[in-house]
Amino acid sequence: MQPGRAFARALGGSILIASVAGFVCAPLSCAPPQVAESGLGPGGWTDAIVSAGGEVWDPTAATNSGDLQEQPCEPDEAGLDGDWELYVTPIGLDFGMASQSRSLLVRNLGSGSLEYRVSSDVGWVTLEGSQGVSSGEYKRVPVYVDRGGLAPGTYEGCLTVAASDQQISVTLQMTVAEGEDWQAEPILYVDQLELDFGWGGSQTSFLVQNIGTGEMGYTVSSDVEWAVPSQVDGVSSGEEDLIHVDVTREGLAPGDYIGLITVETPEGQWHGVTLQMEVLLSAASWGFDPADSTHAIRSAIASGASKFLIPNMGQPWVVRPIQLASDQEIYFEPGVVLLAKEGEFHDTRDCLITGQGVQNVLLWGYGATLRMRKADYVNPDLYEESEWRHCLWLNGCENVRVYGLTLESSGGDGICIGGWQEPCRDIEVLDCVCDDNYRQGISVGNAETLRITNCILRNTAGTNPQAGIDLEPDHDWDVLTDIIISDCVSQANARSGYVVWLAKLTADSREVSIRFENCQAIECGRIGYDVYVGENGATGLVEFDNCSAERTDYQGMAVSFFSSEAVNVRFADCTWTDVSATNPDRRPLVLEMPLVSELGPHGQVEFYNCALHDSRDRKFLLLLLTGGDGDVVNAVGNIDVFNPHGSAGWTPPDELIGLTVSFFD
Repeated sequence: MQPGRAFARALGGSILIASVAGFVCAPLSCAPPQVAESGLGPGGWTDAIVSAGGEVWDPTAATNSGDLQEQPCEPDEAGLDGDWELYVTPIGLDFGMASQSRSLLVRNLGSGSLEYRVSSDVGWVTLEGSQGVSSGEYKRVPVYVDRGGLAPGTYEGCLTVAASDQQISVTLQMTVAEGEDWQAEPILYVDQLELDFGWGGSQTSFLVQNIGTGEMGYTVSSDVEWAVPSQVDGVSSGEEDLIHVDVTREGLAPGDYIGLITVETPEGQWHGVTLQMEVLLSAASWGFDPADSTHAIRSAIASGASKFLIPNMGQPWVVRPIQLASDQEIYFEPGVVLLAKEGEFHDTRDCLITGQGVQNVLLWGYGATLRMRKADYVNPDLYEESEWRHCLWLNGCENVRVYGLTLESSGGDGICIGGWQEPCRDIEVLDCVCDDNYRQGISVGNAETLRITNCILRNTAGTNPQAGIDLEPDHDWDVLTDIIISDCVSQANARSGYVVWLAKLTADSREVSIRFENCQAIECGRIGYDVYVGENGATGLVEFDNCSAERTDYQGMAVSFFSSEAVNVRFADCTWTDVSATNPDRRPLVLEMPLVSELGPHGQVEFYNCALHDSRDRKFLLLLLTGGDGDVVNAVGNIDVFNPHGSAGWTPPDELIGLTVSFFD
């Protein structure tokens, strides 16, 4: 047992082990050692002593000194039922003359969950987080003292940590001094008390500083071999010392690892820096083959492991098509490239990774790439023509998360989300990059509750629609419900930035609910935001909030309606800048709408606080009529046009009575 650790071990009521200053008691074989007052300075207690008979012995009873204002701890007997292990460190807290706070760590070293509570027998102590549950992790209990109103002297007290029928006592000492009795002293400060290395981190740091006076020596130690601090001791006279902690996972079995780094002064000031690290099962366990590693990754998926790692081997993981399984998390180490094997993927729907009806899947890939061979797939001498060789295809899946991946050079989409029978539900795509794909960056055909956030969609080119993101159902039973696309950039795609194509939906289909927030369309080859509603009259709402388009070849926005009983489209706080950049004869904005007899309570197209910035001498809006039997179009709201040429001769059409346009030079 290492000095500084305090625990009561419950092993069927038969064994307890304890130590003081390195003295070890074997079960049922020794009495507590004698401890002289000079052996432990005030606040220097670091061990709980638990006798083989189940009593917790308090070594501090021999070290009490000064004018004591409180009685020291009187620990209770410790019960031994269960297979948990209550661990508490440190077992003595000395606040000296100046410190206001210290902390206590509680942990279950055994199995299961251990409920605990911490109480104090003195009124000058306040506890934060005085009860909790540990399932193996450290739980920190901040302890604060208040010297206000107390007479000068030395005060002692006791904290009791209770779990089930066992108790461990923690001694407290504090000095209240004034006048000539006051002595300035060092105060140990550590800025980071919890270090979490996750599944991939290898180094992090914390600062040690004397925030009191004088010179303070300290030691740094780790209780686990897999975590090594960059120094074992130091001295601070007020300067900050940076302590690096390096961890290694080599040779460790998969699982969660807990450790503790102790920073301590000779005077007994103490801080515990808790450590957490996860070791994942590695796909390389099944053998990495630079020519074809399909077997390794398929085996890792088939293993049933709840999570596994695809490590960076310094060269690509070359694979044939991969099928996902439910209830699994796959972590791609930074730098990993999952590369489609040359000469494979001949079926027109072969995808690099396919999720067919899977649930509860996480693909975590910050700094990793899924790469196919687009140049090969478009060569008719090598492959049958297809637009469905996607990097990632999710078909009828539920609760799937895709984080941080780059998906590039597919023979279809970077990501395709849909379902032949059931929609994809509860899908999140976050921080991904879709680059150089053949059909789309991301296609969505059938989805309910979808979030696409902070993604970059660029350089799509090959076959239409060639957009950044395309929402396009194939059947009238498909759904596009509760979809939010936010903080995305669609750039340099061959055609549109964002497409909402609802031609296949009807009035009997489920209402659409689609919202774009803070999105950008930049330098795309056609339209920034393209919405098309066919004659069948899809219903619901499509919103664009604080979205922008700039330097697109064609219009910044085009909305096409062929039914007056159809979905509403709303633009709020949107801007279009230098759009129709390479086509000066094209007007920057286009509306295609049917005539109606009167404006409705809400416009079929609404503009609120929108602005167009254009430098060319041209009319800003083209209105095309698509039938109907009335004399107005149901477009309402306001647009500000900033153009040195003013209105460029544009006058509101008689049919456009609900839209207010203001011109600024």
